[in-house]
Amino acid sequence: MSVDEQAGFLARISLLRKSWPYCIYQEGILKLSELLVALFYCISQSFEESQPLSKFLKVGGSKRLTNGGRGAQLSTPPLKFNIPHDIIKFFPKSQERIFEVSAPLYEAGYTLREIESKTGFAKSSIRQALTASGLTLRVGNRKPTKKAKRTIQASSPVQRYGYARLEGQLVKDPKEYRNVLQILRLWQSGKSLTAIANHLNDRKVPPRRGLRWHHETVHQIIKHETQNKEK
Repeated sequence: MSVDEQAGFLARISLLRKSWPYCIYQEGILKLSELLVALFYCISQSFEESQPLSKFLKVGGSKRLTNGGRGAQLSTPPLKFNIPHDIIKFFPKSQERIFEVSAPLYEAGYTLREIESKTGFAKSSIRQALTASGLTLRVGNRKPTKKAKRTIQASSPVQRYGYARLEGQLVKDPKEYRNVLQILRLWQSGKSLTAIANHLNDRKVPPRRGLRWHHETVHQIIKHETQNKEK
């Protein structure tokens, strides 16, 4: 996204307060889908990092807008994002994000409909994200039996992060498991899931799938390791 496009995106968001009729009437000025996703992103980041929403979304200043050159004016305090670069990155990676959230659930035996219910993503978007990654979808909607799940796990070349199959046995992958230990240390030191994901991304640690780490992926790794220790 170019600088002009970024500025246009933020300008469209600035029309939110007191100008819904204007935004709807002036086709192309504000895309509702962009606005809702941006606001949802800010709210989710606020919840994830236990920070007030005002940290991510600030209201300030004012601007006079002319309604189509007909003289009617609107006073609209523009909304300014503290981290627009994060929001801009969020949009083109939406399919990757859906995959990161949905793939662990699908591999655990959940159906597409159940994943849709748990995550809020559309079933069609989940299917598209999974198939685009090369994952072969199951035939039918039922969860596999325990025996079938053991068979799938033993035969599938895709293992959870930090592990690999060697002669039919599940063993630790030396290179990846170092990153698992790093994740656990950061988690035990009090870092949030998002902070850990950002730490890995900043240090160019490659994830198993996709291009970037997300807090859902980090959560799955911590969950698996915690469950293994309890056994």
